[in-house]
Amino acid sequence: MSRIRVEIILGTRPEVIKMAPVVEALRQRPDTFAVTVVSTGQHRQLLDQALKPFGLQADEDLRLMRPNQDLADLTCAAISALSARFRVNKPDLLLVQGDTTTVLSASLAAFYQGVAVGHVEAGLRSHDIRNPFPEEVNRKLTSVVTRLHFAPTMGSRAELLREGYLKDSIVVTGNTVVDALLRLAGDATGFAGTPLEGLGLEGKRLLLVTSHRRESFDGGLREICLALRDIAEAFPDVAMVYPMHLNPKVREVALGTLGGTPRVHLVEPLDYPLFVRLMRAAHLILTDSG
Repeated sequence: MSRIRVEIILGTRPEVIKMAPVVEALRQRPDTFAVTVVSTGQHRQLLDQALKPFGLQADEDLRLMRPNQDLADLTCAAISALSARFRVNKPDLLLVQGDTTTVLSASLAAFYQGVAVGHVEAGLRSHDIRNPFPEEVNRKLTSVVTRLHFAPTMGSRAELLREGYLKDSIVVTGNTVVDALLRLAGDATGFAGTPLEGLGLEGKRLLLVTSHRRESFDGGLREICLALRDIAEAFPDVAMVYPMHLNPKVREVALGTLGGTPRVHLVEPLDYPLFVRLMRAAHLILTDSG
């Protein structure tokens, strides 16, 4: 019996983290599945950083990112590149995860070429197409062309059923980020030998901060940073670690508002195992995302 050819498209760090357990599970059944991992490079530096802890690497890299690329540019480039790829190498199933621009582009390209789409983390809805932007539209449109909906919760399944998708096409799987977290949660603790060594985090109540949502660019991110500065000034026993996203808009606001604030540490993006250590050590996690 011929193997099922599965192609997995990855564009961002969250996609890598959440799909790594899926890749591992499929590759444990080599007699059944032939798995190819393709990177679009939507967040190239962060993606490479995320692959390493899981012992994964992309089989192919489409290298689609360009300087000053907007969402329309990336969408067009990804659809074009992936459509061409599927015309030559047509898998039996395309697996995508979440609601990024990569997910929508890959799903449309697969649909155009007659490739079945499986959507991991299907059925998330805010019912506001501007929030999160563009993710709400990405995931709703992806659902339209999806053949297999892998919903993380019964609530997500209910959303898909309300939208008219067949119950036999929906499987409740749980969220694969839990598998990824458990995979690394037992690793070393503490910050010796890491980029966080020497920041003076010991003996402090640690606040871990992530904030980079596109919806926050219009003033919201600055308000978040001002609130963080107020917290740092009011509570001398608190230390904050804020791994800054590579997006220049995020970095400009974070550095301009929080730069130089005592005990607020603005650091470069951290690999996932070190981020898990931070989560374990944190007194509180403040985030505007998943």
